Amino acid sequence: MRKAVAGILIGLGAGAAVLAADLLLTTVAGGIGSSPLQRAELITYDWRLTRTARPHTARQDIALVEIDEYSLRNLQKVAGRWPWPRVVHSMLVDYLAAAHAKLVAYDIDFAEADTRKGFDFGGSTWSGAQSDDELVKSVKAAGNVILLADATFEGTLLDNSAAPVPDAGYRLDVPGIIERRVVFPPFAALAAAGSGLGHNLFILDPDGPIRHTVPFVRSGGRVVPSLGLAAAMRVAGIHPGDVTGIHPGDVLTIGDRVLPLERRRVKTAAGVDNYLWALVDFRGPALLDDLKH
Repeated sequence: MRKAVAGILIGLGAGAAVLAADLLLTTVAGGIGSSPLQRAELITYDWRLTRTARPHTARQDIALVEIDEYSLRNLQKVAGRWPWPRVVHSMLVDYLAAAHAKLVAYDIDFAEADTRKGFDFGGSTWSGAQSDDELVKSVKAAGNVILLADATFEGTLLDNSAAPVPDAGYRLDVPGIIERRVVFPPFAALAAAGSGLGHNLFILDPDGPIRHTVPFVRSGGRVVPSLGLAAAMRVAGIHPGDVTGIHPGDVLTIGDRVLPLERRRVKTAAGVDNYLWALVDFRGPALLDDLKH
């Protein structure tokens, strides 16, 4: 009995020492960045996810259609060098629509219209406007394509020429949402044809990897979800109005689901930035068997 009590007391003492050390290191750093203990926790997080990977439990109804080195080289004779003309992307959207994809999240930046006067494609001469029009028609016909809004730019435009992102109906007027002076939606005709927008902002962890996701960014009072979150909400039937805010404990409520968040404070050129992000719960390997070769 005494040994058990002594073990409990030793464990409690060790835990208290660890918490005190973490508090001390965080205080010394002014609450900015991460402490050595937090970095150690993230490294063990990598180890835990690697050891608990269960590829056979991955969902079979989600497909990644990659534009990689293989496709770039093999389609070069037909599509030309990257970036491909928009008419090529329209063909891919048509193909996915014919395959009865429930939802398409298209992770390509189409922020500006193609202004080229003429280029060769399929033995014919196309204009950029014609190519853009084909993509617009395909996206509109599919009716289920979520498009990319570029939120990586941290500055501002002197001429205020960027179109504002549409108001999708999110009401997240709370601290902790990353602010952007400008978020670039697709060019106007394409943005109108799509069924929604998702941002592309990822922030590296202090030691380099991407372990976190940024669920929302805000620009001009309008909130944009990440591309992945926008897709997940659409498939789950969760509407923007069902995102009810960030609650005590830094928990984001999304319909009948919750997303635990973490606060991060970092030094920037403009001062100290304070925002919320979430750990990626990834339990699969980097590559499956069919992608190893």
